[in-house]
Amino acid sequence: KEILFVGNINTTFKRADLMVKIWQRVFNKIPDWQLNMLGNGPALEELKNYVNYHSIERINFLGSQNPISFYESASIFCMTSTTEGQSMALLEAMSFDVAPIVFSSYDGVKEIIKDNYSGVLVKAFSIEEYARKLEYLANNIRFRKTIVNNVYSTLERFDIDEIGKVWLEKIQDLD
Repeated sequence: KEILFVGNINTTFKRADLMVKIWQRVFNKIPDWQLNMLGNGPALEELKNYVNYHSIERINFLGSQNPISFYESASIFCMTSTTEGQSMALLEAMSFDVAPIVFSSYDGVKEIIKDNYSGVLVKAFSIEEYARKLEYLANNIRFRKTIVNNVYSTLERFDIDEIGKVWLEKIQDLD
């Protein structure tokens, strides 16, 4: 019953501040769960102070660490980014059978996640919707397992052999 956030602790791109505000809305509704936030960044102290001031429980700021053991024990991966390129943290979490929930704030995420199939997409920056969907995901093990079972069809598209074929076709088309 662990939820994981991995990224720079900032309020501009990774939007760790939104993750804290989402957790503030759900932590009392899912009392057996905890949120682990991995990363350092310019907003770390500000967010720790916010958590302390508002008495937000079961949120752990763990600094920069190798995320593998956290992926292994997490059930849900949260991403609240404003924009991303190809999110390695998202793909890594999915490869460890962690169900992702992500703001649909950039087009590339729709290439990775099919909503309610291989993850959960949330309208960009809707904290209330994200909180509702996170609570649902935490409380519904069957739904989480369905998502995790569907993740591999997504990850197969990012396999080195599959990507290699696409690149070879592109190169051959140049001739």
